[in-house]
Amino acid sequence: MAPHLPMDPFTGVGLGLREPHFALAAEANPGVPFWEIAPENVIGDGERDHDTVCKVLARDPVVTHGLGLSVGGFDPFDGDYLRQLAEFLEFTGSPWHSEHLCFSTVDGSATHDLLPMPLTRASARHTVRRVKELKERLPVPLILENITFYAELGMSELAEPDFLAEVLDGADVGWLLDANNVYVNALIDPRLFNR
Repeated sequence: MAPHLPMDPFTGVGLGLREPHFALAAEANPGVPFWEIAPENVIGDGERDHDTVCKVLARDPVVTHGLGLSVGGFDPFDGDYLRQLAEFLEFTGSPWHSEHLCFSTVDGSATHDLLPMPLTRASARHTVRRVKELKERLPVPLILENITFYAELGMSELAEPDFLAEVLDGADVGWLLDANNVYVNALIDPRLFNR
């Protein structure tokens, strides 16, 4: 008989830790194998429920999924935020940190949206450089997620899968596949997949 091995805490279906869950999750884990949290919603102490959320994050398995690093953007990364993010990743014990493959800031202003990257080789090379910088500054592996394209930025040289492959291979990072985003992109513009 094989020895009993502990279950991987990231096996199964996790939940996004959102405001409706805070109070219940802080009292006791309601059977959720792991939580997904957006660090931007917790870092700093201005969040009304900061202490409640941190209680859950210190107790339960957590994966982090960022919204605002603007991986493909041109604004420099915020060094203070990256230091806080690194501390947060260590505090939660997240085995990796995922970010959206997009840009979300322009000239220091947040767009509050996940904007698509131009599907060009130059854009892929630029993003690879930025992802490598992030990898050096974060204490856990970085994973990138594909986003939904509601518009195509300029003339594309690459189909979306080829662009993803150039970035992921060039930066040597993993991929968080959002199947819904692939489906939506195929509905919006099937040409994105057939270049």
